Amino acid sequence: MASRAELLGEIKRLAAMNGAVPRLRDMNEQGRFSERPYWDEFESWTAAVEAADLDVDDTRGATYSDDELLRDLQAVADEDKSVTRTEYRRRGAYSAGALEDRFGSWNGALRAAGLPVNRRSAVEVTCDECGETFTRPKCHLEREWTTHTFCSPECHGEWREGRIKGREHPQFDPSAHDDYSENWGVHRKQAIRRDDEQCVRCGMGRDQHRKRTGRDLHVHHITPRSAFDEIADANQIDNLITLCASCHADVEHGSVEVKA
Repeated sequence: MASRAELLGEIKRLAAMNGAVPRLRDMNEQGRFSERPYWDEFESWTAAVEAADLDVDDTRGATYSDDELLRDLQAVADEDKSVTRTEYRRRGAYSAGALEDRFGSWNGALRAAGLPVNRRSAVEVTCDECGETFTRPKCHLEREWTTHTFCSPECHGEWREGRIKGREHPQFDPSAHDDYSENWGVHRKQAIRRDDEQCVRCGMGRDQHRKRTGRDLHVHHITPRSAFDEIADANQIDNLITLCASCHADVEHGSVEVKA
């Protein structure tokens, strides 16, 4: 699964290639990823673009006002009924992508227009982490890479971190154990300060991490502690790197690598 940094990097690549803020359809047609991981990580395309902090022109729907877009959507919907993206592409005056870009998603545009959101293709599924029942578009479940379903990014993160147990778990608390040696606390603080108090992979800051997870940033041993005869040697600052909980889980799962 793509990390937050990889998702943002792909948005930046498309922006550099096209010289403008990419639209959702640009990602679907030209990008490495589909729209699904962006909904999972950022909850909307607009939020993903904002997180990428692009330094290019934003021309998405610039010539149309919100009212013009919503009035046309309402006209196509007819009698306050919902309308699918495919139906609007056939009968609407503007592109469906312009509505998605302006309001974050197709259902976001429908809500802004006061119309019922699309539910006809949704199916009921169960979150693999908390067991809560929720709806998910059927087309999302038919994609080859969909093997699990989660009701929220939080449940997804908890499930992923739960695959690792014990001392290698990203949220393992070394303060409760005596085999990290006396120099661990000092070197941990030094590593976080050296890395500007942010995750070196995705850039999540210390305050944001505490707000999202309720815990401090993680400090990871680049070369595993088991490779050292003395644990104090493993805790040297040049063997430590600061990560957020999500990136730490990716590293421990072996899906990405970090280097000194």
